[in-house]
Amino acid sequence: MKTILLATDVKFWSARRGSASRIACTGRYLREHGFNVPVFFAGRLEAGDVTLLSQRYADLEIVAAQTAQDPGDSPPPGPGKDAREAASEAGRSGPARARGRRARWTARLKRVSTRSADNAGAAPVPPPPTLASFRSAAYKASFDRLCAAIRPDSIMVEYVRLAYLIEGLHAVLPALPLTVIDTMDVMHARCREFRAFGHPHWVDITEETERQTLARFDTVVAIQEHEAAVFRRMLPGKRVVTVGHATDVTHHEWRVRSPVTLTYIGSNSLANTDAVTFFLESVWDDLRAPFGAGLRLRLVGDVCDALPASARREQVTMLGTVDDLASVYADTDIVVNPVRFGGGLKIKNVEALCHGKPLLTTSAGAQGLEQGAGSAFLVGDTAESQRAALAALITAPARRRELGDRALSFAREAFAPARVYGELCELLSRENACSSV
Repeated sequence: MKTILLATDVKFWSARRGSASRIACTGRYLREHGFNVPVFFAGRLEAGDVTLLSQRYADLEIVAAQTAQDPGDSPPPGPGKDAREAASEAGRSGPARARGRRARWTARLKRVSTRSADNAGAAPVPPPPTLASFRSAAYKASFDRLCAAIRPDSIMVEYVRLAYLIEGLHAVLPALPLTVIDTMDVMHARCREFRAFGHPHWVDITEETERQTLARFDTVVAIQEHEAAVFRRMLPGKRVVTVGHATDVTHHEWRVRSPVTLTYIGSNSLANTDAVTFFLESVWDDLRAPFGAGLRLRLVGDVCDALPASARREQVTMLGTVDDLASVYADTDIVVNPVRFGGGLKIKNVEALCHGKPLLTTSAGAQGLEQGAGSAFLVGDTAESQRAALAALITAPARRRELGDRALSFAREAFAPARVYGELCELLSRENACSSV
């Protein structure tokens, strides 16, 4: 049995973000298809995490760089460093500091979104960290110790901020494993899009920095074909594979009911808070006027925590985080995702299609799903086009049912697990252990 060491700082066991769901589904598929997949978690496991892991992943081998029993909040000291030196290093440029900056940006976005005169003198958003800000000598040392202990056949790193973990592995392993970087996004392009819409990105990264970082790996994983093409252009000759997202396809009982329920599901990311704010201010008020009590909107996920008080409107319910998304979809007539920027693959759109729900999204939301645009789901980039598309669906139950049926058909083909993960499994099954580390 081949061992694939999965390295991540995402708490995938919570499954409350699209990125977490994708990591969980990928790991599950690999385990179900004969791979041993231990996990290195670059972060701190709290008591609640341990409880969730025991409930949902009782058989999973997971090693954390920190646990709730570790003293302090800084990474554990690595070889040749005492605790004070390691803590000082983490305080200057460690992952905790980078995450703190990201939290401040979210708070800043809440204040900006209120658009009140009180914000005239608000402090500017702090500059984003660079990729180097996420380095931790302590996490690296912990990762090296784990590699030396289990000698993996392959290492799969989740996202570019942890790319540093594969550096210098020749010093701890007799034979270098196959190294794979799962990108999730073309980060320099995502960074550029955020800035174009006036929002900071969680990391300041250029195309050249991203290119140099990805070049250290044997294989680059793209989340959709358009981004795979970008990586092939950036890295001529590099092996690039595409791994999207696969989840269960669920058929819900068809019902015609009142009020017609629109649902948005999302985390408290900047792209999501921007999408909801835009929809409420530019689409919702005019859309609901002719329908009165016959229309409602539900906002689901911790995006609700990031929205300003002005987001509260008539016939809008903020459910917050829920554990049973299947019941949310069952009580949904139309899913909306008016995201305006960001790359990758919108997992919330994949899940809506897999639940057979009529979906309205944007060109940004349709990235990686273009073959279904206009048939399996609808696309509208302006407030006017979104209002028109939604009004047509609201007044035509038969059209909603037809679109939902097309969504299911599309999902069964596009998100079939063998199709999504087949190329990755074939790669990881090979005996080729050649590495470019």
